[in-house]
Amino acid sequence: MKIETIEHPAAAGAAPSTAPAIPAAAAPSGSFSGLNAFVLGATGGIGSAITQALLDRGARVLGTGRTDSSILELRNRLPHSDRFDGFPCDLSRPADISTLRDAKAEFFDAIDILVISSGTMRSGSTMEADLDHFDEHFSVNVRGPYALIQAALPSLIARRGQLVMISSSAGLKGRPRIGQYSATQAALKALADSVRDEVNEHLVRVMTVFPGRTAGPKQESLYQENGQDYVPELLLQPEDLARMVVAALDLPRTAEVTELHIRPLVKSY
Repeated sequence: MKIETIEHPAAAGAAPSTAPAIPAAAAPSGSFSGLNAFVLGATGGIGSAITQALLDRGARVLGTGRTDSSILELRNRLPHSDRFDGFPCDLSRPADISTLRDAKAEFFDAIDILVISSGTMRSGSTMEADLDHFDEHFSVNVRGPYALIQAALPSLIARRGQLVMISSSAGLKGRPRIGQYSATQAALKALADSVRDEVNEHLVRVMTVFPGRTAGPKQESLYQENGQDYVPELLLQPEDLARMVVAALDLPRTAEVTELHIRPLVKSY
């Protein structure tokens, strides 16, 4: 974890910082009651865990998923679903992004926390990979999030909010057969670094998270493709990441976690 001190004094009142049901967590010491959080990719493994953690802290959450059915499935698992609002958005479709912004304009004017946890991953060697898949990677993993960060920044600046970007350890070191994905994760890091330097003077905190292999459908597919046994218990759990993200968001406003590197303790690969 990389922590840097913010040189500006925090102002009083600034924002602090058929599946089984998700259990509600015990009441934590901090509280996000009254804060509005937007989670892009809320229906994924990491995104749903972060959504639950924010709801447990008292936040109101707007979350996106690719389909209405995925949002409904998530809502049915959330103990605090009365504070959750979902909206379908396929980030590969610019029209979906515009529709989301227009439909939720009031929420976009009051965002305190923005979490980018969406993404797609296809594998293939550099020689074999389809260039159309590279376009899909860029649209979903970079362009879509960029457009929504643009839309949310005025609110984040006005409310001295926080931006969390879930990247990947693959964005720090490219790996065989996922070069397209790795390139987009490196782009997310560069984007976060640029945004941080632009908004820190407004007391907006920006954190990039670089998780190692995390249990979920993406990793299961990769293991199967590589002919390896998939043992999710040996990988990072989405809840592990959610706990760390919420802890960083809850830090006093005298400090900022700029980068969070987290990986499985037991290396099964």
